[in-house]
Amino acid sequence: MGLTSADLRRLGLAEVPGSGRLVRVGPRPPARGSRPAGSPRVIGGPDENRLESLYRGELEAAQAAGAIDGWAFQPLKVRLAPYTYYAPDFAVWIGGRMTLHEIKGHLEDDASVKFKGATQALPLVPMVMVRRVRGQWRALMVTRGFPEVPWLPRQLAGRGRGRTA
Repeated sequence: MGLTSADLRRLGLAEVPGSGRLVRVGPRPPARGSRPAGSPRVIGGPDENRLESLYRGELEAAQAAGAIDGWAFQPLKVRLAPYTYYAPDFAVWIGGRMTLHEIKGHLEDDASVKFKGATQALPLVPMVMVRRVRGQWRALMVTRGFPEVPWLPRQLAGRGRGRTA
């Protein structure tokens, strides 16, 4: 029992003349993990990595406990120079005040330069770079001029903050 050419078309296939091979015809399916241009970023979607997903869990728990008012994933993009942009991973709101959180597994030179550039571009916004080391969250850099970052994950409470940007 063979498939007719109408059956093949319905399945999005066609037979290559003379070879008997079947090939897919029509538009290509989107690549795995890709999203159409202009579509919004989705929490837990393809633009969020494993560490950001873990940090999102911390933020959801803090919001449920009432420690923070709200949060957003990559809510803004800051232009640092021509063709150079910085998009913080999370914005966290407490009492109407926003803090930007950058999550890193390991620190590359360009990431720290962009973070420091963003702290200069946004001097009135507290920013913190958080790194996960051996299962613990650690603050690497905190914006100068802000003695306290209003909220950090449970493991960071009472620990040293690292250097300031």
